[in-house]
Amino acid sequence: MIAASALLGALAGLPLLMLDQLIGFFGVFPGALLGGFAYRFASSSLPIDPTAHVRRYKYAAISFATLPIISAFGTGMRGQGFHMTIGAALIGFAIALGILISGDRRAARMG
Repeated sequence: MIAASALLGALAGLPLLMLDQLIGFFGVFPGALLGGFAYRFASSSLPIDPTAHVRRYKYAAISFATLPIISAFGTGMRGQGFHMTIGAALIGFAIALGILISGDRRAARMG
């Protein structure tokens, strides 16, 4: 839910990018945050999973670190590669915030 809403936020920012407005890159932030709040609201009737707290921080750290690392390896750190890596870090940060906002309520595991 968080990644899907972050993608929708990025798609909502595309018209701004076409008008050469760099603020369009930051459409991911409200999308990821709204996705975290939407999951928190949707899961309010689910039980609290005691192991979700640790996993939530682990997944947030992975999402924050993975995107810039992949971007750095893919673009290099010269020229615009550095800026793309910083942009990927900001997107990873937004997704990590969405994960942290989502809360500890999870559905019961099957099996």
